[in-house]
Amino acid sequence: MEIQTKTALDILNKEMSKEIKFDPAIPDIMQTSLTAGMHAIHNWLCEQINDEQLINAIVKYEDKKSIAGAIKYVGGKYANSAHKLADKVPGTFKMKDGGVGLMLPDTTVFSLVREYYISEKIEEKPKPIANTTPKTINTNKPVKKQAETISINLFDFA
Repeated sequence: MEIQTKTALDILNKEMSKEIKFDPAIPDIMQTSLTAGMHAIHNWLCEQINDEQLINAIVKYEDKKSIAGAIKYVGGKYANSAHKLADKVPGTFKMKDGGVGLMLPDTTVFSLVREYYISEKIEEKPKPIANTTPKTINTNKPVKKQAETISINLFDFA
């Protein structure tokens, strides 16, 4: 096995050995699906030992690209389509948070994963805002009072 290929496999295995942390707002069933998706992508990438361009890209972008990033990339490619097709086409589904899921064939996903890794474009992480001071608030303006709420019991009218 070539040194570059071994390095790429080590990078992929190291990434999958880390604990996967999800946003607590993501339902457990989605976390299970995402974990399974990550493993499927990992396994597919490990099988691509003859794709020199992909292997070289994995090594080149070791600290800049990841399997989780690939999943976001694939999702981003189809986000607009999923919203347009929601409830109109089998394989689309709405989530509680308003997002829409779209089922894609493995071949489509894997070709986009490859595209993600070999692309020289690297998505920048949002930069934290440094040294900001809070805006001053003019306290001389009158404050609008909220309307009073009245509680009515429907059983009072029976």
